[in-house]
Amino acid sequence: MQSDTKLASLFAVLDCFPDAVALCVDRNEPRFFRVNTVYANLVGVAPADLQGQRLVDSDFFLYRTQLRAMLLIMAHGIPLHDLAVEFCAKDGHRTPTSLSAREVEIDGEPYFIFVHRDSTERKYAEERLAESELRWRMAIEGLGDALWDWSVEADSVFRSPKLLALLKLPAEMARVSFDEHLESFDLLARSRFADKLRNLAQGKCEEIVGQIGLVSDKEEGETVWLGYRCCAIDHAPDRSARRILGVMRDVTELKRQQDALEQQNQHIAHAGRLLALGEMMSAIGHEINQPLAAISSYSGMLLRKLTQQGDEELACTARKIEDQAIRAGEILWQMRKVARPSTEGVRLQPLRALIEEMLDWLQFDGNSAGCRVLIRISQDLPPVWVDRIQIQQVLSNLIRNAAKAIMVAKIAPRLRTILVTARVAENGWLWVQVANRGAELPERLKQNRFDAFFTTYEDGLGLGLSICNTILQRHGGKLLVRERRGGGAVFSFSLPRPSGG
Repeated sequence: MQSDTKLASLFAVLDCFPDAVALCVDRNEPRFFRVNTVYANLVGVAPADLQGQRLVDSDFFLYRTQLRAMLLIMAHGIPLHDLAVEFCAKDGHRTPTSLSAREVEIDGEPYFIFVHRDSTERKYAEERLAESELRWRMAIEGLGDALWDWSVEADSVFRSPKLLALLKLPAEMARVSFDEHLESFDLLARSRFADKLRNLAQGKCEEIVGQIGLVSDKEEGETVWLGYRCCAIDHAPDRSARRILGVMRDVTELKRQQDALEQQNQHIAHAGRLLALGEMMSAIGHEINQPLAAISSYSGMLLRKLTQQGDEELACTARKIEDQAIRAGEILWQMRKVARPSTEGVRLQPLRALIEEMLDWLQFDGNSAGCRVLIRISQDLPPVWVDRIQIQQVLSNLIRNAAKAIMVAKIAPRLRTILVTARVAENGWLWVQVANRGAELPERLKQNRFDAFFTTYEDGLGLGLSICNTILQRHGGKLLVRERRGGGAVFSFSLPRPSGG
């Protein structure tokens, strides 16, 4: 009787409590024993409908995995405090709550008591604070940049004076509709940009970053490129954006440099493919020429013997064999001649700038990923007569080989360095070195033999060093390799100094 009185008093207190409170029994499979009116209103059911129902069967807990984890923690006697839990009522309305829960004992019987406090206002305040911080961050990051502010519901875009200047628009165009704002940009990119902004407005992403071109200037005939970053700074309850803030910056020069770098990348790759083709054709031609010469020699001997014997029919056949062998040899010679690189690209080039340009390209392309490339280049390097793309191809191959040797040898990250040096020797020749701490040199390379199709890597063709050696020989230089003290290798190549330089 005394126990019933205590429970009745507790229930009376629960009904007066301003927060949602539930009392549950059965530690192994907690079931609702009693809930107050606030709790019932929160989930949209009558208090009696919950009595005896297992918590894990409740469909108003949005995250069942979270619920099971909570019950498991409490079963070990660990209380919960200020845990974010979201309820979904029968009518679909969602309510964020802050949960505190613990196990209590009433007359020797264990109970779980759950207290949910409606945190809608708190969550709203936190979101407003986060959006305010985002506005400040965007404003600070956008100092000196062009800004625009899109009020989604009002379909109004405000553009800062700096953006108007970039768009070459008058001051009266500061406030326009969303569609009018898009008309300032390149027609081809406009649709994609609009789709990204609409996804941002619908809450499908947090921010968008990219580049977009302005309508080409008809007088100058050039497209101006803008880099942009756009974020939602005010959200509706369904997470759609009410306002979007955009920051824009003129990146035309940066894009021009990136495009030039990409074009240089393509030129070097194309030159490498042509050189590889030339090396392959030279090697194949050398191997095929020998049996062709034998066929021609034997068919000539056969022709003379058949002619002496007076067998004109077989002699005619032997003559055709000899003619076709000679023709095949001429075709091979013509193919090797076509594949051989010309000297049309040879110009007087500043070697230091050529090397630095190559290293910038290699770093941008990511081909030395995982390795640091250090440079020590003499300040007094004179210009040299070279084909810029071919010499950069040599550097590219040597640095890539060094990076691969380092990764294969599994060198410690702090020692993964490639050192590139360039200097003028006493005899006036220019020497460039690429040193690494990679794998041990094969015996064939120690002898400075750079044969085609020789490789120590399963995925290699064995043409890289052979191509480098061929290029340098055509430039009047040479390629050397030696072991590095402490492990690794040093590849060096020379270039003759221009006469009178």
